[in-house]
Amino acid sequence: MTEQKLAHLLGRFRDEHLATGAVVGAILLGAVVAGYVASPLALLLPVAALGGIGLLQWPILGLLSLPFAALVVPLEVGTGTEVALNPSTVLVPVLLGIWVLDMARKRQMHLVPSGTGKPLFLFLLSGLLSLLIGVATWDPSVPRSGRFALVQAAQWGIFAFSAGAFWLAGNLIHDELWLRRLTFLFLGLGGCLVVIFVPNRIVSSDPQFLTLFNGRTTAAFYRAPFPVLLAGLACGQLLFNRTLSASWRLFLGVVVGACLIYVFHLQSTNASYWIAVTAVLGVLAWLRWPRLRWPVILLLAVLA
Repeated sequence: MTEQKLAHLLGRFRDEHLATGAVVGAILLGAVVAGYVASPLALLLPVAALGGIGLLQWPILGLLSLPFAALVVPLEVGTGTEVALNPSTVLVPVLLGIWVLDMARKRQMHLVPSGTGKPLFLFLLSGLLSLLIGVATWDPSVPRSGRFALVQAAQWGIFAFSAGAFWLAGNLIHDELWLRRLTFLFLGLGGCLVVIFVPNRIVSSDPQFLTLFNGRTTAAFYRAPFPVLLAGLACGQLLFNRTLSASWRLFLGVVVGACLIYVFHLQSTNASYWIAVTAVLGVLAWLRWPRLRWPVILLLAVLA
């Protein structure tokens, strides 16, 4: 009996060391291969594979990673055109694919019932139909790029991916707690960025700060939809969320103020910024204070 136990222990010891050796050897072999084919893409592939496995187990984590991918992951994927893809543009279709695979695995291929599904689908269909009609009726005397169809399809893909992100949130978030986490994650991340950026641009305009800031953020920060979404969500929480703590109210108030300074002062020459923010805040005021609806209509008429 003692000899059997000893043989068993020796066999187990040998197997464990073989497994450890195999793991160490695989890591060393991977390091050697990575040394010969070192590139950002080659190094990101193992990370992407591990991330895909994690997303298959917890798809909700993909939604929580979208704000980071959109705002603070300054990587770009070339497309062969003048337009590069950012991480959020790549992440959304990946999340859609994982979601579809997860539904197929569970044999539950259906969407959460919603009155928004059919209008959104018809909107995408009309955009695709418009694209096809535009290509078919293009005036031959007007020159166009050889990548015209690809660029137009990519433009339509922006709408499709946006709809996909909407459907992802509606089907993956089953608890209001996760919706709160996603909302305040974006407000915290985007709010900190705008609160850091605006005072530095007004007070110092230090080129070193701009270089450092741009190296840590993506181009999405400078696009008009970002301050519109940030100001709208922050102001909406202030007006309608009565459970907000005093610290969050103070922070969101500072964020709204920074957004207003950004669009009305730093971006005053770009009408797409301040007109859109004004419209969003006007709608929020319309919903919050019914007595102010006529002044809001008058303000919008003056702006028009």
